[in-house]
Amino acid sequence: MELQSSDAENLYWVDLYDPNPNFGYLCGSDRATYSDDDCPFIDDPTWSATVSVDNCKERCNEMNKNWKRAEDPVPPCTSIAFDELASECALRRCKIFSVMIAENSSTHDEMGEKYDRYKNNKKEKKPIQDFFLNLFDPAGDSKCYPGEMLRRVTEREHHQNPGSYVCEFDGTSEYKTDLPNPGADNPDYRETLPPDYVWDSGLPTFDGCWEGMNDATMNDKYLTYTFSVRLDYKWQQHYLQYEEEFKRHGYDAGLESSIQIVFDQVSWLFRKQFQINLKYSRVALQNKDDSWPENPWRPGDAGNILFTGDWNGGGGINQMCTSKDILVGTTLFVENEENPEYPLYDFNNAITLAHELMHHMGHGHNGVNMPDIMTGDGVLSYRRCNDPERPGQKKVCDYKSFLSFANVDQRQKYGVDMCNHIRSEQAQCCAVVEHMDVQSHSLLNMSAQSAKACVLEASLCPSGERCKYKGGGTDSGYDDNGGDYTCGDGYNFMMRERDELDPSVFNKASRDACMEALADMQSMGIDVRFDPNSCPIHLYDKPAGCYIMCSDDGDGLVGYFNENAYNYIENKYNDAEPLCISPSESPGSESPGSESPGSESPGTGIPSSTTTPTPLPTAVPTAVPTAVPTAVPTAVFQCKNHKDCDDNDKCTKDKCKKKRGICENKKKMNKCCKKKRDCKNVFKKGKLECTRYVCKRKMCRQKNTVYCAKKQKCTTGECHTTP
Repeated sequence: MELQSSDAENLYWVDLYDPNPNFGYLCGSDRATYSDDDCPFIDDPTWSATVSVDNCKERCNEMNKNWKRAEDPVPPCTSIAFDELASECALRRCKIFSVMIAENSSTHDEMGEKYDRYKNNKKEKKPIQDFFLNLFDPAGDSKCYPGEMLRRVTEREHHQNPGSYVCEFDGTSEYKTDLPNPGADNPDYRETLPPDYVWDSGLPTFDGCWEGMNDATMNDKYLTYTFSVRLDYKWQQHYLQYEEEFKRHGYDAGLESSIQIVFDQVSWLFRKQFQINLKYSRVALQNKDDSWPENPWRPGDAGNILFTGDWNGGGGINQMCTSKDILVGTTLFVENEENPEYPLYDFNNAITLAHELMHHMGHGHNGVNMPDIMTGDGVLSYRRCNDPERPGQKKVCDYKSFLSFANVDQRQKYGVDMCNHIRSEQAQCCAVVEHMDVQSHSLLNMSAQSAKACVLEASLCPSGERCKYKGGGTDSGYDDNGGDYTCGDGYNFMMRERDELDPSVFNKASRDACMEALADMQSMGIDVRFDPNSCPIHLYDKPAGCYIMCSDDGDGLVGYFNENAYNYIENKYNDAEPLCISPSESPGSESPGSESPGSESPGTGIPSSTTTPTPLPTAVPTAVPTAVPTAVPTAVFQCKNHKDCDDNDKCTKDKCKKKRGICENKKKMNKCCKKKRDCKNVFKKGKLECTRYVCKRKMCRQKNTVYCAKKQKCTTGECHTTP
């Protein structure tokens, strides 16, 4: 078919599903596909008989032959779906173009709930196959690195269809997957590898990615993030097996520092491209029985990285300054069959860590037209370099960097989603701008302390005393009547109200009440430290809401607020206690637990600080937990515990207002549904993200989380589009 417009001539096919049996779905999963919301079917009937995939593509091409981009940014037909079992195909027109990454759209399981053919094909291990169109832009300078030549593909090669493009490099890629450890018989290899060895040369920089970046660059400073680290037992065994190899490469500081070799390589890349430096603070070692001695994450850490001895990689998006895990794993050294005395060093850990860190910093997977280390759908096969083993011929050589191509979809530009997240209030709360050589963390003085190392083993409020505040203990649970006994008779938790839009976290008023209570404790002379402007804390191994624990140096208490409302009270804690308050003691009133600084506080069991309390912000939150009324209203029925209020409806949260003896049954947000509109998308302003919910089998289920600039767009479901 002869296409009739220049725009149509520049369309080319990208195969999400490759018929080559060695590949199948190129993104590594047969579950990703396009929803009919994002990419509606456009034929009537929807599915029709076809001879082959090529025949189906030709029908789509025919619809596009007169397409002009200036008149409509989306071609009449953008993708096809092919049912191999039925020999049928469907034409589709996605709402946005270039087509979004399939993993951000839908799965075969979700589509199978609406269309049987998706379900049946999955059972036959022949899922619906997706193919989509992309646009070749002749202005290719912005799609290749300087010094590379843009070449249009004329016949299929290395998973690229005719009409696509490749970037040709007149040289040999410096990157080697495996590098033999240096030996005297091979002077080309060095004992200590330079940290830039794995990455592309001539890297582009993303100027202005974060506020103050240009000034920091001139003063040789970096936006610095520090991560806590966990090493699983297999990683530890791998280190012990190859300890001499770590030393040969210049890393001989011991097991806890074994990940420094990976941090050096990845931090080098982020410093060069984003003026961001990466460090690590505490390291926790997994026990042989798979248990962990502690969670090393502390407020102020940018995340928690788990290094495993197995092939792994995973994490979340927009998670800076939270306790969310980043999973990285594979062995660093492998056996060298040609020279057994010198094992091979594998860079895959560095590549995986860079990939997962970029997710953590807010960037999703890239499409095939941004073929760097963040590519999701598609094979990284857009770059060609000289093949040293076949002079005069080219080979595929992947990009090992974050690309700055300009002529790509906004959603794939790091200056949009990643840099927006780095500039957010959330990501700034644990960031420090400093010189590279500043030692802000130390494994020696920042290791976690157990409860036995400080006063948590003694009660905040000794038996028989009536104090304003007391710890709830580290052994929490429910009594036989369904009530909690953590705080005990006469005490309540600090205010723990859930956020109206996101019931998985407590609201700001609850956090403010916690901060005010901690400030009040300081005024009593109790040596408790806290930061009212600290990063959000979302932990499962610490009490929900306001809690206290030992400081890292073990010489006093630290107060925190855990926003995780789903952290059930049945959880056991070793090093922290929920903070409880007596409703009869309002902040600022005299009580046996309130003594002047410099004296022994009999109501706390803790010597008062003889120094000036930790300075507080000028604007101390004014939210004060309201005392619970003691009078019980007249009623025929009065509840005594939450079980008394059970209305046998799983869609409601049943709560007994014990002081008044009345029940409260509130409909749970995003729990049950009859229609799609019953499920509400949740927008998080500080994280600039929208969690999308769908109604499935009468239950609201989370679909995915995407970048979103405005709450209104999240509410109306527009955040899958370009912000």
